[in-house]
Amino acid sequence: KRGQAITRVTSRKIDGDALAHLLALPLKFHYEYRSGEIQERINRLRNSFENFMNQGLFDLVPGIVTVVFMTIYLAYLDVRLGIANVVIVCIFAGWSGALIPCLDRAWEDIEKGWRKRYGRMWDAVRNIGIVKANSAELYERKFVGKLMQQDAKLDEKLMALFNKNAARQDIVSGIGTVVLFGLAALAIPDGAISPGQ
Repeated sequence: KRGQAITRVTSRKIDGDALAHLLALPLKFHYEYRSGEIQERINRLRNSFENFMNQGLFDLVPGIVTVVFMTIYLAYLDVRLGIANVVIVCIFAGWSGALIPCLDRAWEDIEKGWRKRYGRMWDAVRNIGIVKANSAELYERKFVGKLMQQDAKLDEKLMALFNKNAARQDIVSGIGTVVLFGLAALAIPDGAISPGQ
């Protein structure tokens, strides 16, 4: 609950800081960027922060603590197990990390698409009088529909990268588990650990 309260306070601060920043920007900026685009950027920033605080941070920290204590415990049982666990974790992190630049680019493309789409949508709503005067409702719907199709393709690309990353993680986890059990089985006859351990 305390973490959620901190998240809400910080989210409000993000909104306040964003407003102060926008008000301080010159008119040229406001003419160049659509209001819907700006609003979408602020919403994405706030939502990203909230997701990081609610999921990323509270999942990441216990995960790291678990890996550290597991490695210490395995090294206590048998040094080979501790070393093997460190190697497995490094391979897991390195192989997953190799996809991070691709994921970053995919996210960037998606966010650009969102900004373009929301900018167009809110401009149409904000200038509804002009849209109706020119009977351009269908045109605007079709235009936004095309932007949505582009967004869907970008989403598919991102999901393919997520699936690839998940497959990599599953492979390393599976092989790592077999290696650890194998090393543990080899340590049993030496008397280093018991079958129960």
